[in-house]
Amino acid sequence: SSSFLRSGYLIFSGLPRPERFDAANMDMLDDKLLLKRRLQAAGLPVPRGGSAVRVSAALRIFRSVDKPVIVKPRTGSRGRHTTTYIYTEAELIRAVKIAKQLCVSIVVEEQLFGPVYRATVIGGKLAGVLRGDPPQVAGDSRHTIQRLIEDKNARPHPGVKDIAISEEMRKFVGRELNQIANSNRERDRQFPISNKDPLAYVPEAGEIVNLSEKIGVNYGGSSSEDYDICHPDNRELFLKAAAVAGDPLLGFDFIIPDIAKSYKEQRAGFIEVNTLPFINLHHDPLLGAPRNAAALVWDMVGW
Repeated sequence: SSSFLRSGYLIFSGLPRPERFDAANMDMLDDKLLLKRRLQAAGLPVPRGGSAVRVSAALRIFRSVDKPVIVKPRTGSRGRHTTTYIYTEAELIRAVKIAKQLCVSIVVEEQLFGPVYRATVIGGKLAGVLRGDPPQVAGDSRHTIQRLIEDKNARPHPGVKDIAISEEMRKFVGRELNQIANSNRERDRQFPISNKDPLAYVPEAGEIVNLSEKIGVNYGGSSSEDYDICHPDNRELFLKAAAVAGDPLLGFDFIIPDIAKSYKEQRAGFIEVNTLPFINLHHDPLLGAPRNAAALVWDMVGW
């Protein structure tokens, strides 16, 4: 408003950028396939896979990589129309139909496991490394997933929304439990997943069950600013990725089991980059020390 302007405020609808930046390059970065190719060509870790328009092409990719796979639109953000824990061709075909509701071209790639980290690089400096976790419950060998969710919602953490039970959640958990069954046949005999509501599953003591592919406190998950414990190799990797991407303001989504250890010792990889990252996430994490990302934006644009 004019009163704000008279008071010396600068107002913008997105994040400010330097006067000169490559808009065409930003469009390329928002394309998951083109970004993947650029990072891969530079020797940076990305999950194996490819892009397809037709189901037949998606099936060829599916047959050539390790399972499970993830299917997502080639463009888009925030996990919309994404399906995880895909083991069978029938599941793949359903996932392709879901992804194509958002984009005619889809990505099929190996699923990586671990927290999703948002590594934000501003003006050539690493602003923060925010860990995002999906809503999840920890088993106690006695209670069902549904009961564990109810108990968790009954003891809410300030700043975290309740976990909402839905049919989408049941489908997700069902696919996740199939992975558990694939790796532990004894558990499969105890709980024939295909014949029961997935939320009736009783996780073993300490067993962590994710409840959604979406991460963060808005879905009942968690966040933690892990910049201080991030391994030097990983910090260097994020800066190199920003240089390869060729943009001064980026938020990389990176999956790695343990950020305190080098990515060279783990199965990890970049899954996408955001040219309009939510820098407020670093300012207000649920856990960990906040990082002043906004100051780096200010320094970058030279105000």
